[in-house]
Amino acid sequence: MVQVLREDHPRLYHPVDDPDYRFDPPEDAARKQILKNILADCENFYFQQPWKRIPERPHSPHPYHQLYLTFYTGMHATALIEHYAFAWRLTGDPRWLKRARDWLRAAVEWEHSDRVEEHFYTANRYMQAFALALDLLDKALPDVEKKQATACLVQMMNRWWPDVERGRYSSDGRHHAVVDNGHFGVAALYLLGKYSDAEAWVSAVIDRFRSGVMPYGCGRDGAPGDGPAFWPWENLWMLHFADALRNVTGEDLYKDFPKRLKRPLTWFRYHLAPPQVIEDRLYYPENSNVISGSQLDACSVTLLRLAQEARDAEMRDIALGDPRLGRLYRFGMGVKGTTAECMIAYAPYAYCYCDPEFQASYRKVVLPFSRIFTRMHYGETGLLRSGWDRAAVVCCMSGYKGGSAHGFMNLHVQWAGYPILKTISAEEAQPVACGSLPFVGGQNEIVAFLRRLDTAAPFEKLRVRSIRTDHEYWLLKGTFPILVMALRRRRRGVRVMRNGGEGFARLNGRDYLQYERVPYFNPRVGELRMRFRLNGEGGKEGPQVLFNTGIGVGKAMGSQVNNYSLAIMDGSALTFVVQSQRNTSVEVVSSVKIEPDKWHDAVIRWGGFNQPGENPFIEIEVDGCNNRCDDRAIFGELGLDSQKLKSRAEPRTFYIKSNTVLAFGGAVQMPETGVKCDLGRVDLKCPGRRQLLLDFETDLGPETGRTR
Repeated sequence: MVQVLREDHPRLYHPVDDPDYRFDPPEDAARKQILKNILADCENFYFQQPWKRIPERPHSPHPYHQLYLTFYTGMHATALIEHYAFAWRLTGDPRWLKRARDWLRAAVEWEHSDRVEEHFYTANRYMQAFALALDLLDKALPDVEKKQATACLVQMMNRWWPDVERGRYSSDGRHHAVVDNGHFGVAALYLLGKYSDAEAWVSAVIDRFRSGVMPYGCGRDGAPGDGPAFWPWENLWMLHFADALRNVTGEDLYKDFPKRLKRPLTWFRYHLAPPQVIEDRLYYPENSNVISGSQLDACSVTLLRLAQEARDAEMRDIALGDPRLGRLYRFGMGVKGTTAECMIAYAPYAYCYCDPEFQASYRKVVLPFSRIFTRMHYGETGLLRSGWDRAAVVCCMSGYKGGSAHGFMNLHVQWAGYPILKTISAEEAQPVACGSLPFVGGQNEIVAFLRRLDTAAPFEKLRVRSIRTDHEYWLLKGTFPILVMALRRRRRGVRVMRNGGEGFARLNGRDYLQYERVPYFNPRVGELRMRFRLNGEGGKEGPQVLFNTGIGVGKAMGSQVNNYSLAIMDGSALTFVVQSQRNTSVEVVSSVKIEPDKWHDAVIRWGGFNQPGENPFIEIEVDGCNNRCDDRAIFGELGLDSQKLKSRAEPRTFYIKSNTVLAFGGAVQMPETGVKCDLGRVDLKCPGRRQLLLDFETDLGPETGRTR
């Protein structure tokens, strides 16, 4: 049975020195400044009116358009609900109460259903905001509005409860796990004593936090699971639930997992490089001040709390030095079809976390200047620092292991808090921002593995290995540090061979051939013919890819999108699989067995994509035996929806538009997908494009992976 310590409201959150939930006016300078920032945003958005409904673009050609229309609308509205509700609780100003009610009432009246892709990632934001507003406003809300909001909240939670229960004991504690379960849990805590299922819901979220979020929500070295840009939120959402749980029930997860609050601070300290004076700017350019994709004002609230828990005065001062602390965090992103902006309300948490009676620990912690972090799910980060002061040189190199990464950096160099060198992701990296420049041979290699960090007295050195290059980064220490970057080309894993008068390309299973996409490839319709021979490969785990364009390998390797792949995936048969920009995967499997050391002829065809009303199909032919898939219901998501929601009543257009090079003998930027094989002929014909005909009699044709 879950105990309830406090029946009255508010009860979810309170200022650190206000256990009685009085919310008296602040007397300390730090919280006065935070309150000033809170009110500035209240004034800034005061004249904005809530939308009548969520915009709908169910057949949009833009990737996940409806999903992001729903998401951005929800993020915008819920941020304002939380912000205005907390502003009223602090000030009693009736204007902020009116605006909190206006946005809450509007959001309650919007359609919350699978029809408009109300996925968990959006629904959980409503849960947090509705619960916080109901808790903070309580008796100030008319009964009819309170009942309507509570009914809407319960409806959403009933819809997503099966997802919470299904993952109840999962060890995954990364971003989606903590934001979905944490916000669901906060709402369940509000409903304790009011709704019969709330106790079971709270218990399930506690189990998920104990199984995944607390022990595995960050690596043992403090690294965020889903990449650098998610550091503030993988930790903040954890604090949301754990704080509310302690306040409402007395159960303290922090006591059972004491390292959970300390580890992330070490990781952040290495990545932080703020300037001497932090400007009050709404948007900073990426890589400015702190980790890629998340400037300091994204991190300052979380940093404040963790620094206080660690009694780290230096990190606390940096957090309090953010001139925007307590303001709405705005991503500077929008989506076509709405004026909604992606934003998060930081005000309640910045204010409640700030401890005016903070006392620092004077125990000196000595850390080495440079370090490798390897516990992130998709990548690794190596840092070379010349020191811990704000005038330091910081070189950050992130290695990317392949997969669906979030916000991974490239090479990033800062001096005295300002970026002096940053790399730009290549075409192959889009829409994912990750990389490992420098590069040679016409290719930006985004797949890289950190090898070794040497920390001899006069220098720090980091070694990195990519598919085609070896990197070395030297930071020579001293009064005037010097950063040296060196690059060596690895031996190419491709050779042109001849045997019996026939030319062919031999691939070693590591490297692959690559060609430009735009002149030759039509994503809507086309035909590719290949003659190939496996060189004794058999029993290899994972896909053996003969052709690929797009990030990822459909079906086999995660939630990738916009890719075409021809590969041996199951047993010894060839599979042709396409994956739309909505993550719908369709495949056709050849009935012919592929035998090692034997030449085979394969043909793949596709058509009917990217045109509303067309009849999409894919086809594979191996050694004259043809297999085809043209079931419009599969391509149109009838009976199989990419968001695992209810099926649609009519087929969707199958939109698929790859944005990478054409790769033969491996998948673009996906390690462990190469195949040891010989390619005897490649013939790509697409309407409206040039023919790509490769016979390998003398060379590799217009291949772009060579040194130019």
